[in-house]
Amino acid sequence: MRQFAQRGYPAQARHAFDTATDRWSVDGGEIDIVLLVPTPHEKGADGPFPLVLYLPGLGESAAAGSFWREAWASAGYAVASVQPAANGPAFRNLPDARNGDMTRIARKQFGSESLNVRVAAVRFVHRELTRRASQGNPPYARIAPSRFVVTGYDLGAQTAYALAGEQSPQRTASPALPGIQGAVALSPYVVAAAGGFEQRYAAIRAPTLSVTGAEDRDSHGIGTSPSARQAPFRFGTGPAHLLTLDGISHRTLAGNPDDPANDSGDRKESAPRASQREAPGPSRGEGGRRGQAGGPQGDGPSGGNGMSQIPHALADVARQRIAVQQVTLAFLDATLRDDAIAREWLERNAPAWLDPIAGLQTRK
Repeated sequence: MRQFAQRGYPAQARHAFDTATDRWSVDGGEIDIVLLVPTPHEKGADGPFPLVLYLPGLGESAAAGSFWREAWASAGYAVASVQPAANGPAFRNLPDARNGDMTRIARKQFGSESLNVRVAAVRFVHRELTRRASQGNPPYARIAPSRFVVTGYDLGAQTAYALAGEQSPQRTASPALPGIQGAVALSPYVVAAAGGFEQRYAAIRAPTLSVTGAEDRDSHGIGTSPSARQAPFRFGTGPAHLLTLDGISHRTLAGNPDDPANDSGDRKESAPRASQREAPGPSRGEGGRRGQAGGPQGDGPSGGNGMSQIPHALADVARQRIAVQQVTLAFLDATLRDDAIAREWLERNAPAWLDPIAGLQTRK
């Protein structure tokens, strides 16, 4: 794994970082915040550090996504994880959740009314971070909130693209969040039946990065297919990247340090898996064109009992996490630091480095 990582993106110097947690109140609701802020580097890089807003998935706490957040903070980014309390673990106390009707809850949480509430919450958090940074109080004084990237997983991915300008017939149109320089969606939320993809994504002007794969299945039962998750890249018009990872599960994209061997059950690997980049995406009228052909198949298990598959699953997940960390970090450097080396790596070097476990496509 070390050799694979070392051949990847040449990240900047590593930083230690401070962690702060808080709960803010707004309009009768509460928002949980976990803030990672790099400490001054021994070489003199003392900030302020560019801001990354991270939005966890449905039912996750603000401490979720640590594999991604800590990698970004180590590279010199202030990372604020934002989760309205109603979308976190407390949602399991709702009557429908106690009755086991998680699909009904998910449909409501991904609906336009709930999305508008989350968008308003993130806008409030950004204003508050800006206010606190201007007052010069630690650790906020080390944050540069005027230019930022919004990232999110699952429910947070839906919010991230809405903040970047995605429009929907079911929700009131709103402009992109001022100062946003880019958006990253880990497992984009797309319901193919809703259609209207050209209009939905045309308003996104900031660069985007979508991260998914053919095994990125809908875990909520609300109709998002793995191929539909490519629609923001297929139908958008602004600069964009699409990272498709062979065999990656929806849960692995959450970036949480659970046991990756348990992930293999999500991937249904009783038979050799095909490269995700060979999986057909939706047609132009249904969500996108076919993905580019990939290389040989990945390192999936070759059969036998479940115990023999665990080492393969561990290796797969480790490589997948490294790939997501390094591609997202290069995207942050390209968008927030205007780093020409990062842009060139994404366009020229990354596809060869990722093959055969993943594919990376670019739209300029």
